[in-house]
Amino acid sequence: MASAQDSSSKKRVAWTPELNGQLFMALINTLDSNAINYAKIAEELGEGFTERTVYKRFYDIKKRGVSFEISTPKKATSATTTTPKKRKVATDAEGDL
Repeated sequence: MASAQDSSSKKRVAWTPELNGQLFMALINTLDSNAINYAKIAEELGEGFTERTVYKRFYDIKKRGVSFEISTPKKATSATTTTPKKRKVATDAEGDL
């Protein structure tokens, strides 16, 4: 790790989705594949993921690369339906007496 003096002289990095992807790729490329606990990752991802599927995905990413565009979920748009308004009944002012 860099010392406190080194870090104060450098400007801060503005992390973008692209830089996050580069960071992740650097991590994958520098890790020894034996150091990755694929079973634990599969467990963390949840149902449907196995140690083998996680291993294959890491392998594919490492060999072929992958787009790491991170998007934020879009807000759900509601259909623009209008509720029919109740008809007003015309009242005769003289008939109410």
